[in-house]
Amino acid sequence: MKLTVRENQNAVFQCSATGNPRPTITWSQAHGSGLSDSLQFEPNGKLVVRKVTLADSGRYICAARSALGSANISASLQVEAPPRIQLAPGPTHAKAGQNIRLPKCHVTGFPAPAVTWRKLTGYLPRNRAVFHTGSLTVQAALSSDSGPYECTARNRLGQASKITTLVVWSRPKFTVKPPSVVTKVLGEDLSLDCTSTSQASVSWRRIGGAWEKQRMKVENGTLKISSLRMSDFGD
Repeated sequence: MKLTVRENQNAVFQCSATGNPRPTITWSQAHGSGLSDSLQFEPNGKLVVRKVTLADSGRYICAARSALGSANISASLQVEAPPRIQLAPGPTHAKAGQNIRLPKCHVTGFPAPAVTWRKLTGYLPRNRAVFHTGSLTVQAALSSDSGPYECTARNRLGQASKITTLVVWSRPKFTVKPPSVVTKVLGEDLSLDCTSTSQASVSWRRIGGAWEKQRMKVENGTLKISSLRMSDFGD
């Protein structure tokens, strides 16, 4: 006997036996000796599995016994269900150049869902994205690989999606450097630009002398000193 039932429906197996003396009929699950709470055995040999879940899939054994012997027959239950996904949202942090495996996309459902990945901002890196049993590995990662990635599972009963985030860090690089030497006239204002790659923050400090908060300010990486004085000379 084989029965296929949708999730949350009831599955019913009927088992009957003949003999003299009349045999008694019992049901059991193939992986255990008894029946779980969701299973109901009726005296007429009927087994009812109520509101089936994927965990109810498997083999069930009908046994007929009398004083003269016993006989067994097995029945198979297959539960169909739409995909469900478990996926850690991240973020996953990694250094540029590393091979990065994103959190595994744990998928349940029957028929077995097809699993796909996509990058929500841009495209999956060509020739560097490797797929294996629900996992996505980004090889030789670049800063541009940072962003949200979506895992989707589909079967004929539906689909499900979850998102996880990847952050790839690279060494800071200056995109604008201030000159090594600046000559200004006393009393003038000084502005020195300094910017770096987007993932890095820029800060300034004075190597010798005090930092005067009223005249020395940093805005978006740019150092501004108002009304230059002789005491501002130095690094």
